[in-house]
Amino acid sequence: MATYTVQQVAEAGTLGTYTAVSATDTFTPLNDLPHILHVKNAGGSSDTVTVDDPNAVTPIAATAFNPDQTGAVANATERVFRIDPRRCRNAGTGLVTVTHSFTTTVTAAVFVG
Repeated sequence: MATYTVQQVAEAGTLGTYTAVSATDTFTPLNDLPHILHVKNAGGSSDTVTVDDPNAVTPIAATAFNPDQTGAVANATERVFRIDPRRCRNAGTGLVTVTHSFTTTVTAAVFVG
């Protein structure tokens, strides 16, 4: 498991530090402002990224009102995800959990402005 360090974006710009991803990663949000997860996939397969919504409520129809955020990062591409910590922070741990379906040569960083 990797733990992303949230990086504060400065007015003059910030040179991001990227971490090799694991199947399950976490980060501690700095505040309630939206955080940005930037995933770079230099591998040969697509990576399905899922940001857990531990607060999802499942109604009778078995579809969550607040489903997990999911998106594919195709091979040799990048994708940016906007994460609302108020929605995705686990109340018990204070962490946001991100899972990856493909991890070979995939890196990520989390930013907040």
